[in-house]
Amino acid sequence: MTRFSTLLVPLTLALTLCTSYVHAAVLPGAVGVQAPHPSPVLPRKHVLPGKTDDRAPLRKKYREGELLVKFKAGVPSERKKNLHKKHGAEKLKEFEALRLHHLKLKKGMTVEEAVKLYQADADVQYAEPNMVFQLQAQPNDPLFAWQWGLENLWRGNPGADIKAPAAWDITTGSADVVVATIDSGIDYTHPDLAANVWGNTQEIPGNGIDDDGNGFIDDVYGINAITGSGDPFDDNGHGTHVAGTIGAVGNNSTGVVGVNWNVKIMACKFVDAAGQGNTSDAITCLQYIRQMKERGVPVIASNNSWGGGDYSQALLDAIDNQAGTLFVASAGNYTQDSDRIPFYPSAYPSADIISVGASDSMDEVAYFSNYGKKSVDLLAPGANIVSTLPAVNEWGFAGGYGELSGTSMAAPHVTGVVALAKAADPSRNASTLRNLILTGGDTIPAAQWNTLTGKRLSAYGSLTCSDQRLFAVQQLPATLTPGVPTVISALSISCGSPLGDVTVTTSGGESITLHDDGIAPDTVAGDGIFSASWTPVRNPEQLMFTSPAGSEQVLLPTPSIVHFVPAANVGLPYRQRLKATGITGSLQWSVAEGALPPGLTLDPATGEISGVPTVSGIWPVRVALGQAVMRVVNLHVQNSPVVERWAAVKGTSVDDAGDAVAADAEGNSYVLSTMYDLANESILLVKYDPTGNEVWSYRYDSPGRDFGSAVAVNAAGEAFISGSLDDSYYLVLKISRDGELLWEKAYRVATYAYADDIAVGADGAIYIAGNTLDTENFKNQVMTAKLSPAGDELWHRVYASPIDGSARAVAVDDSGNVYVAGSEGGHPDYDYNFLLMKYDAAGQLLWVKTEDNGTLQDQWEGLALDPAGNPYVSGHRIGMQVTRKYDTDGNMLWSADYDGMGTPNGYDIAVDSSGRAYVAGFTNGHGSDFNILCYSPEGQLLWNRTSDSGGPLDYASPMQTGDVALAVALGPSGQIFATGLSGNGSDYDILTIEYGIAPLSVISSQLPPGLMLIPYRYPIAATGVAPFNWSLTAGALPQGLSLDPVTGELNGTPTASGTFTFTVRVSDALGRVSSERELTVSVTNLSAGFTLNQLIGYAPFAVQFTDTTAGAASDWAWDFGDGTGSTKQHPAHVYTAAGTYLPSLTASNAYGSSTAAPSSVTVLACMNQRARVTTVSLPPASFDDPQGAYAQAPGDGSILLQAYDFPGDLSFDRDITVKLRGGFDCQYYSNRETTGILGKLAVKSGKVVVESLRFK
Repeated sequence: MTRFSTLLVPLTLALTLCTSYVHAAVLPGAVGVQAPHPSPVLPRKHVLPGKTDDRAPLRKKYREGELLVKFKAGVPSERKKNLHKKHGAEKLKEFEALRLHHLKLKKGMTVEEAVKLYQADADVQYAEPNMVFQLQAQPNDPLFAWQWGLENLWRGNPGADIKAPAAWDITTGSADVVVATIDSGIDYTHPDLAANVWGNTQEIPGNGIDDDGNGFIDDVYGINAITGSGDPFDDNGHGTHVAGTIGAVGNNSTGVVGVNWNVKIMACKFVDAAGQGNTSDAITCLQYIRQMKERGVPVIASNNSWGGGDYSQALLDAIDNQAGTLFVASAGNYTQDSDRIPFYPSAYPSADIISVGASDSMDEVAYFSNYGKKSVDLLAPGANIVSTLPAVNEWGFAGGYGELSGTSMAAPHVTGVVALAKAADPSRNASTLRNLILTGGDTIPAAQWNTLTGKRLSAYGSLTCSDQRLFAVQQLPATLTPGVPTVISALSISCGSPLGDVTVTTSGGESITLHDDGIAPDTVAGDGIFSASWTPVRNPEQLMFTSPAGSEQVLLPTPSIVHFVPAANVGLPYRQRLKATGITGSLQWSVAEGALPPGLTLDPATGEISGVPTVSGIWPVRVALGQAVMRVVNLHVQNSPVVERWAAVKGTSVDDAGDAVAADAEGNSYVLSTMYDLANESILLVKYDPTGNEVWSYRYDSPGRDFGSAVAVNAAGEAFISGSLDDSYYLVLKISRDGELLWEKAYRVATYAYADDIAVGADGAIYIAGNTLDTENFKNQVMTAKLSPAGDELWHRVYASPIDGSARAVAVDDSGNVYVAGSEGGHPDYDYNFLLMKYDAAGQLLWVKTEDNGTLQDQWEGLALDPAGNPYVSGHRIGMQVTRKYDTDGNMLWSADYDGMGTPNGYDIAVDSSGRAYVAGFTNGHGSDFNILCYSPEGQLLWNRTSDSGGPLDYASPMQTGDVALAVALGPSGQIFATGLSGNGSDYDILTIEYGIAPLSVISSQLPPGLMLIPYRYPIAATGVAPFNWSLTAGALPQGLSLDPVTGELNGTPTASGTFTFTVRVSDALGRVSSERELTVSVTNLSAGFTLNQLIGYAPFAVQFTDTTAGAASDWAWDFGDGTGSTKQHPAHVYTAAGTYLPSLTASNAYGSSTAAPSSVTVLACMNQRARVTTVSLPPASFDDPQGAYAQAPGDGSILLQAYDFPGDLSFDRDITVKLRGGFDCQYYSNRETTGILGKLAVKSGKVVVESLRFK
């Protein structure tokens, strides 16, 4: 009954969109080197989708053998030196202003060990790894040559750009403005960049001397922090691409243009040719920028199109140490909510950081971009951006230019506009520039809920900003403790200036005034960030921030909307409430973005979604709780015989999973989980009532490590838990029906024992299946034990397999016979075989059944018995879920394979009193989906139900989710309880669902009308378990139609018209019979209709008529309304006189006729009775005749002639090429007719091309 075998390859549920990103690794808990002999089967921490088994987050990396250490103020140099000597570390670099040392560790010391050693020293403020960061670009084929981000005239949504040309009317930049790129360097020889690359006037190029004494030799264009040299040449391409967006030289007839035509770009290379950089080198760049600024270089901003490491206090300190230099950062390319999963460095809480997400040419959030209402400031163009590249680049683009996508491409648009705004007014400081960026953007719907500002960057808006206000709460306490002071702050600005006063009112009526005066806790006066110290008096708390710039309601602690909403079924009543944790007071629910499925509505007061859905599908909906909390939930509507009655989500800040579930005789369910949120592992048991409300939760937390594996419930409603204690003892706990520990027992078999499953017999005896270790041969062996109702061990048995063995599940029949399922094998080649065993009540082994299905991973995971004592098992082999039924002697009765998407697995099984089997597992859909299968007693698949928290495959979901069912249990009234895990976007929570069989009913209520002599097919729909049996119980079907008894489809060809009423009934695979349903279908002979290609125009006006008659028409009689007509099916007609006409069609056949006149035709007379002539290359002008137009026509022009007969000869004698095009209507919209020339054409010079002319 264990879920997630450690032998399975971890399933990746959420693919990152930039595959080159690497995050820094978590330090504690790294897996040690495996011993040279087989280690015992340890308690299994589930290999969660997208997670490694040691629970380290994905995509994390740091520099091995290196460390960053910050010392406390006042520590003498000698003590620092001695500390390094004590630990065998070598100082590679020192950042004096930050009191930070970059160290090389002694050989053999891990980063984890070094962090602990240094952190324990009283002189050390903090120690952390040297994180690895990566670039944010995503390459694409270079197909486009237009820079739509600057001015979008044709691509996607015209106008979805930063309005650069309008801004350039104000300024095109200034060589007095310097920005820095902290990146892979710059190709400073690029012809489109060289003139705008910053030059260090205090350095003599190429003399090998540090002329300006800044520590870097020949730093003419910047530095290379990797090598410690003064050559930042780009060997990757990313930094050159970024630089081109900021400031490729403008108006030089070469390549692309930057946001700035004129600017100076300082290069600081900290990213290598492979696209990776680390914290210490990034800090070196930041310190270099600060140093040069202190020496008079007017650096106003740095561009930082990189990220992905863990939180680094050292990096944040370096950013905050920049002294008025903005830090523009890309928000990341993981399509994730940065408010929930911070992406550093863009998510650091620093006033100098501008975090930039990417927009596309449709003014939508680019499919790869991160987003966040608090952590991403605004969007900027970042998809399919064309810019400069060096000759040698990571993507192999040739020609010096290429098209890339990513938030890396969005950030330099913002950095460029910062430089433009500085050029327009050199007196602007960093705070003013930041505020202009945030307020001056264009408000777009896509940014409203995904960014702080709700805006996409606008260069023109930032340069011309007037009374654009922005208010946003900034700093709030992470935890709320009454009586303990904390700092709160808010951004309140109008364009570039602060806008106060800012006040906060608590739920108790207390008032706090926030200040922007530079007096602590406010850090900078006049920057628009208002701060105050506040001592809370209650928890929870509700705060209302108000200022002239806006207002915002805040709840503390911040509530969280539960991400999973039970699915609905088409045609069945639905009623489920949205849920949230941490709610204080009454708050209104609303749909902030998107729409509910048709047929469903939201009650704002209760959060209840109710109604009868009419269409299947997935609806991503952003729901809001008050003003403070929002979340996208994905509401699924299915056509399924199974309904989700309720769902419960429970979790902590780390990964959690429901490992096992059981049910009592009253319909209560019990969910077991091993918890990892405390110092040591602990066991959690949660009891839910029959409606899904939590009754109680019990946690077992001994001083050691506690792992829970399974739960069983006796007839009295008492729960029994199996697991292990300190990796050495198998553990059994008994919990009262009220959630109190009654007793605990721990037993050791040989040197090690672990209980993987538990069952309770009819006599109250307790049965355990698990593993122990043969220390002599170092083999894992199957262990089975029987305990008395009081928990005393009566016997245990060890199955001495010649190779490794592992038990996963146990079941006991009414006679006390014990069945154990698991696997045999595994070491050293991990070739596992199915294993099924039977003991009698005294522990005598009766038989062993092993099977090799030809794959390396044949394992049983679940086991259950039917009323006759026949064992059913569920499990897997590679790529296949396997379910089998055996008789009591171990003979296989049937086997069923389920090959769902991806690599399905059956982790648990339950069998009802009729012998139907229910299997819990997962299948790959939107990452992975909860999956429950139901088999008949004969092994036929009756139904398959998936439950999923993810969005549509083509939707950039705000969550990267995965859902896996790990256990299943049956209730007394047909309830199906399943538990497992569900991804909430940042980690995994325990998800428990109660399923039920949908009532059998005919849900079709209105049938579509039919037409005589036209084939008719329509399936009548029902809820229930297929296969169905349909019958007609009363009334009569239209002549020519019949009811298919298997599919319920009405089909045939009606031969009579009229309205027909009849009654149907259906039965399903469970033997249920529905009530009768009366239905009506109407059959008509013909329904005439037609369309026109145009309804209004100038005479002569040509109209094409198209017959759209429904039915089998054989004759058509048209009346065009001008005294003429036609008998063709699709005629054309020319109206020659002005007027309004009402055409009609009478369609007929042998059974009757139908007439339609859907639209009128309006024909206008030309204003000029004589024909007008114009040229397309000049402003429209009228001429009396072609000869006069020719005299004024430009070379290579066209003369357009209306469909008119012009008298006289034409003589062309100019040395030009001209097109003479005839047949146009009087508005020159089309030339479907012919123009007549009543004379001759003489071409004496030049060239004439003739079209639609007739010479008479």
